[in-house]
Amino acid sequence: MEILDSLPLLQSIYSEVLRLRVEGQHVLYSNKDFRLQDWIFPKHRLVLVPTSAAHLDKEFWNTKNDAHPLDTFWSDRFLVYGGDTTSGPRRNCSAGEYADINASSKIKDTIRFKNNGLADGFIPYGIGERTCPGRAFSRQEILAFCGVIVYNFDIELLTAQKHFGSSMKFLGVGTESPAEKIPFRVRVRQVT
Repeated sequence: MEILDSLPLLQSIYSEVLRLRVEGQHVLYSNKDFRLQDWIFPKHRLVLVPTSAAHLDKEFWNTKNDAHPLDTFWSDRFLVYGGDTTSGPRRNCSAGEYADINASSKIKDTIRFKNNGLADGFIPYGIGERTCPGRAFSRQEILAFCGVIVYNFDIELLTAQKHFGSSMKFLGVGTESPAEKIPFRVRVRQVT
């Protein structure tokens, strides 16, 4: 896991898949009336909040000046590049938010994975006391599986299409699947 944890692009891809393709519903309950923007929720009512509201918030997420819309996959969304103040997951960062990364980046090409400081907009495993207790195990299993696949196989996409829609079949209850079949070829990698 130390090797997989040391790969910033793999970490960013994992997080971007969670942001874009995992949809959950969070249940809120309050003993008093509460207001959320223009909505007033009465006390003692259950309120379902979809994660997509936070994961697609244009005020929160960096799109690199709209070059990478929030409804499309961008593998670098969670990466901070040394010397590039427009990189990183957040749209409007405080001046010092990435200071630790940029200060330690003596080399301009330094790349770091950044997922802390995203609690207001990144909630793939839940919020507060209802956060998934298996999230660390799940992350390790997914990264280990991806590492084994990438290390042992060459995967070739057999279409020029780059962005694929999602099926609404399981909307709100987990990982979204592609809306259509995606042609690809898998070959065992020849390791020398």
